[in-house]
Amino acid sequence: MERWNRSRRGRSNGVHFPDPLTSVLLPPAGPAIRTLFLVVALLLTLFAGSSTLAEEPEKHAVAVFVSQEIRPYLEALDGFTHLLSEKREIFVDVFHLEKVSSDGKELAGQLSHKEYGAYVAIGPIAARFLWEDLRPEKGTSFYSMVLNPERMIPGGAGACGISLNLPAWAQLEAIHKILPGVRRIGLLFDPVYNSGFHEEARQAVPPGVSLIPVAVSSRKDIPAVLKRNFGEVDALWLVPDRTITTESLIQYIIRESIYNKVPVIGYNRFFYESGAVLSFIFDYREIGSQSGEEVLEILSGRPCLSTPPLYRIWLNEKVAKSMGVELRRTPDQPIEAGP
Repeated sequence: MERWNRSRRGRSNGVHFPDPLTSVLLPPAGPAIRTLFLVVALLLTLFAGSSTLAEEPEKHAVAVFVSQEIRPYLEALDGFTHLLSEKREIFVDVFHLEKVSSDGKELAGQLSHKEYGAYVAIGPIAARFLWEDLRPEKGTSFYSMVLNPERMIPGGAGACGISLNLPAWAQLEAIHKILPGVRRIGLLFDPVYNSGFHEEARQAVPPGVSLIPVAVSSRKDIPAVLKRNFGEVDALWLVPDRTITTESLIQYIIRESIYNKVPVIGYNRFFYESGAVLSFIFDYREIGSQSGEEVLEILSGRPCLSTPPLYRIWLNEKVAKSMGVELRRTPDQPIEAGP
């Protein structure tokens, strides 16, 4: 046994017996052989490194332009940048237009030498800057937080992004399901600004429901128009309109509607707090995140689309109960009880 062990260690009677496997794989290491091993090892390292670099994601730069430093736009910016900050392959440059020259020409000149994969405008001032002043030849231009973008962007039909416009059909569908007792919907609007929306809504009215135009041409006409129409409608629907914008006027309309037991349908938190029974609410940070997701899709090669904004529906149950208005919750609508 001892002699067998000595032979396995390569020793027997003072003679060295090399291991056959070692002899094949590891030949005598002279200077030339050692140099060859070093070259091979270096080449393997370089190839491994180049393979790793090839697998890294493509880097994309995104320019974001913010119209004003006000809460809705800053919340949208926060949602957008937070979403993209999770992507190592995305770089975001933010430009606050309130901090640049009034016409934006200087900033446009500075950026003309840079290339971004996407250009994002938050708010209407930023959209005008992007489409009228900067006009990048490469990359995708994208708007967010813009009301009626097709009216203000040159060639607006081909522009893409997320507006602050809820399609008329989506609003009518929600109204019809949540307010089952409402059969005559009065749409309060100025035809100068919203004749197109009225036509869109007229074509989207659900069966069994009628849309009654409550048209006004000036603010001073509103009291008389309301008085004339309160007996003809089951609910009063307000949409963004330049003639009907002041807080005091909206509060007056809602107060008169409650007095006449006509529920009001509004489009932001102020309407809810003022007594509107149903309000379509935007979470601006959520819209910013939605815009970020859309931009990521664009950078990955998907065509740019115009997408409706995410929204929620707040119900003022206290006011509805005081007016005897029936509310019906449906699981397919983003309904919440307001705070």
